[in-house]
Amino acid sequence: MLMKDDGDEGTGIGMDLERALTDEQAYSELENTFVSAFINLLMEGDQSDWVIPYYQTCFANGTRVRDANPIFSAKSISSGKSVRIILEPLESLEGVEHWLDANEKNELVLVCSLSKSHAETVRSLILEWVYPKGEK
Repeated sequence: MLMKDDGDEGTGIGMDLERALTDEQAYSELENTFVSAFINLLMEGDQSDWVIPYYQTCFANGTRVRDANPIFSAKSISSGKSVRIILEPLESLEGVEHWLDANEKNELVLVCSLSKSHAETVRSLILEWVYPKGEK
């Protein structure tokens, strides 16, 4: 994924998030990066079970919402589980914030930045959610 080292302030992907919020092409590339990374986590044959994106990310007039909330969403047709990833600037977060939204959603919500350490945590949390112990 497009990640920077946590210590690389002002360069790399930290600037890419800022740019993506104002540049439609950069935002689309960032969304596609998350989709590809998620699909790569899934076991072969499971990809067709997921609706990606799950959440509508356009205003009523068709204009795309580019606020990174969410940057990625997916829902499993068979299990009903969903995943939502919200991006925040690196300096806004010490770590990955996450919770299970069980209120009619059965959803893992992840709030993270574009850093390598956050990427590893997000990957692990998604795998644990999608494939509970022993399923992958």
